[in-house]
Amino acid sequence: MLTVLKVESSQKLGVIVHVSLDGLRIENPRAADSVSATIGHMPFAEAAIDRSVTTRAAAGLFGAADGEGYEEWHRAFDAGNAGIFTIDVAEGVDFVAQTLYQ
Repeated sequence: MLTVLKVESSQKLGVIVHVSLDGLRIENPRAADSVSATIGHMPFAEAAIDRSVTTRAAAGLFGAADGEGYEEWHRAFDAGNAGIFTIDVAEGVDFVAQTLYQ
């Protein structure tokens, strides 16, 4: 399930949709049971979300972990060291899964 956590506008990137994802099954060598079921924060371009989502499942407020992920991303973004995903959400999850093994 994709949950919209926050929507914001950037002069450089346009509308940024911050989401969390639950109900995943990502192999993760760093996890206790070698599987991750959630991604607490991923920033996407609005167009990428539009291509990926057909029904809005939920909109929520940041929980502690989600807020930390957002704040970390925002600091890196302000420093010019982070961006947003412009690929579909499924491709973004694949990217995260691949980086877990690096």
